[in-house]
Amino acid sequence: MLETLIRGATVVNADGLSSGDIGIAAGRIAAIVAPGEAAGARTVVDAAGSFLLPGLVDAHAHLREPGLTRKEDFSSGTHAAALGGVTTVLDMPTDEPWAATAEQLADKMATAANRIHVDVGLQAVVSRDLSLIPRLLDLAPVSLELFTADVRDEFLFATLDAVAEALKAFAGADTLIGISPGDQSILTGSAARDRSGSIATFLDSRPPLAEANGIARALIAAASTETRIHVRQINSELVSRRGADCAAWPTQA
Repeated sequence: MLETLIRGATVVNADGLSSGDIGIAAGRIAAIVAPGEAAGARTVVDAAGSFLLPGLVDAHAHLREPGLTRKEDFSSGTHAAALGGVTTVLDMPTDEPWAATAEQLADKMATAANRIHVDVGLQAVVSRDLSLIPRLLDLAPVSLELFTADVRDEFLFATLDAVAEALKAFAGADTLIGISPGDQSILTGSAARDRSGSIATFLDSRPPLAEANGIARALIAAASTETRIHVRQINSELVSRRGADCAAWPTQA
């Protein structure tokens, strides 16, 4: 006997769209039942005309606690996520203050308690004080964010050497480092050439070259230190397209 049977929806999964009824037992999907096939359930939900898909994961959210709750907070942000079909939210650490120490991360965890409506994974930020990392890892953040451009000095890893040294601090750790790529030297040079402060100037100060060099540096540092990374925030169409081209190139032994 199933707890719940969801009938009549179009099922969306990794293979595409299909027809089928979803059976749930012990809070988990227990069966995909062919349309019209008999199945007993305590509760039957008629979802005809709807799409049925697994809960989505938002891997880059800003719930803005602590310090910036005029924009969002744990309760409002996760409520909105649930309404949109997002059942897991990964919260970025760039609030006020940034979650750079074990104490700051623990405070965020305590603040979120009993105020969230979906699963939430909290992330911490890597600061230039690498001695903070062991205690952060004790709290098992879902990932640690490392910035290579566009942040204040205490969180800026602007060179290949700095990125590699930071990644070395995670040797043997079962964690993921999220890298926001950029090349600070290009941003600094662009800003020095044009100080008008216009939107066009801001956009010109972040050319695809800055992102591409930040990504290349992250990949080289990760390979040399055997560290697991996730490259975040690829904004340039050129970089994305060229990255896909590189991924399609044949490799030779």
